[in-house]
Amino acid sequence: RVAGFCLAFCQALVIILPFPILSFVPNFFYGSLLGMICLDLMIEWLWDFRSKVTIAEYLIGLSTFGLIQWLGVEYGILSGVGLYITLRQ
Repeated sequence: RVAGFCLAFCQALVIILPFPILSFVPNFFYGSLLGMICLDLMIEWLWDFRSKVTIAEYLIGLSTFGLIQWLGVEYGILSGVGLYITLRQ
């Protein structure tokens, strides 16, 4: 019951307020959501990744990440692939 009353109160508040509340909420909400997604992906792809591959593959992955930070997405990925091809031989 309390949850229903709380929901009804919040909806009424959004309708009654003289300014659009949604023009303020998404900036903070989506910014924090993107930050959490970024942190989760970095932990998953840079830290948990190390136990699933060899040391050489892990170093290639870290190098590709660094190249992406340094050169940008397109050229960083291309440089990472070039580094992999070079070291594979």
